[in-house]
Amino acid sequence: MRLRVEGIADVLAMFSRAKKVERKVDALRRDFAFGVEGRMKRAAPWKTGYLRSAVFASVQGDEAVWTDPAHYARYVDLGTGRRGGASYERFLPYEVPVAFATYWAGMAAVPFMRKPVAEGLDELERRIDEIARDI
Repeated sequence: MRLRVEGIADVLAMFSRAKKVERKVDALRRDFAFGVEGRMKRAAPWKTGYLRSAVFASVQGDEAVWTDPAHYARYVDLGTGRRGGASYERFLPYEVPVAFATYWAGMAAVPFMRKPVAEGLDELERRIDEIARDI
């Protein structure tokens, strides 16, 4: 018995293109995560240098994750008191739930984490469009 599959070359070419796209997407994910990490470090306010040096990125599956183990990083990024409430801007497609004490003037936000992610999303979208055009 013989079996002839027509178009196998086309199927193999599709798989080859899929592997190339997968490699490009993996590289894009890493570039995005570590590029935003660099932006965060440059945007972080500097007093002792700990806040800036502690920011780090990782890629976990399909997610880019940024962390800053400084216990005060969230307060610097979002602000505190009435000033924090006023600085609760929507930089990302989701909101970060943080309570603000309205009875205290507080500290204005220095969005060193949210803003670089929002800026990086524009670059990410442009590069995704480039990859999609190549498919």
